[in-house]
Amino acid sequence: MKRITFVTILVLVGLIAACAPAASAPAEEAPAAEQPAAEEVAPAAEEAAVPVPPSKKVAWVASNIANEFTTGMAANAESVGAEHGWEVTVFNPDSDLSKQISQLENAGSQGYAAIIFDPVAYDGMTAVVEELTSSYDIPVITLHGSCSAQDLLTAFVAINIQEGGRLKMEQVAKDLNGKGDIAIMTGTEGQTTAIFITDGYYEVLPEYPDINVVFTGAGNWNADDATPLAENWLSSGKNLDAIVCNNDGMALGVRAVLQAAGLTGQIKLYGLDATPEGRKAIRDGSMNASIWVDSHAEFVAAFDIIDAFYAGEPFEKEVMIAPTLVTKDNIDELFPND
Repeated sequence: MKRITFVTILVLVGLIAACAPAASAPAEEAPAAEQPAAEEVAPAAEEAAVPVPPSKKVAWVASNIANEFTTGMAANAESVGAEHGWEVTVFNPDSDLSKQISQLENAGSQGYAAIIFDPVAYDGMTAVVEELTSSYDIPVITLHGSCSAQDLLTAFVAINIQEGGRLKMEQVAKDLNGKGDIAIMTGTEGQTTAIFITDGYYEVLPEYPDINVVFTGAGNWNADDATPLAENWLSSGKNLDAIVCNNDGMALGVRAVLQAAGLTGQIKLYGLDATPEGRKAIRDGSMNASIWVDSHAEFVAAFDIIDAFYAGEPFEKEVMIAPTLVTKDNIDELFPND
């Protein structure tokens, strides 16, 4: 703002000089008065507008690293970052909002050139987002999940997981011939990823009034929490035709419960992420379908934005990547090298 004000003053001085009486000035000096000083200053101002990275460090602040998918996300953050010439540090808040906020604050104060994070919760992030965006001239990007202060951030990159939820529930309805009793196992309550996936389910379910949701519960993205929840459902005595999980990590925990109860194949099972272990389960028939969530593509988009930010080039503030349904029918085509 100071540079802009200085340039404005120079322009006004030039205009006043041009309009002043010329009685005391020789006529041949008039062309010099027409050369505005602002033209000499403008290029320097434009060059200064391009931010300079304070370091070559980028922070990836995960929501958790509790399952195969989020472990893979951390690996992709490091590998894609290295391909773009950045050194990535991975932070794991273990799904603890206060811990994630502290990690974000530390990343800002420690001179990271960019921060990419997957919010632990949709709400509760506004204060730290305001601090990061007002105190540091660096890109701050949400990846995979968003938060209520999204408008203040540099960009949002994600798989369209709500569409993934729709695709999966359509497959559930197809496999059940449009009728049956199902349980829905979500990720951590309040996290946007879990909300969007589940919203996708409920966009489809009204089209199938004979599909009944008899249980819902949070498995918190991991097999350890999913296992006792599934055991409780099975021990209730209620009929279950399918268990629909927000991710493969929980679905694999449920699979072990179904195997122990001798119910593999009798109760259909669905995940999301299409992790390597999830794909094995689809191939051996212990899981019916998943949704491929390409976190590598998410990080490529995020680092493209960081590079564009520091090059002074335009970039998209929202990048949505299409999900893909994975079943036994197309898994070999999608993943021929497994």
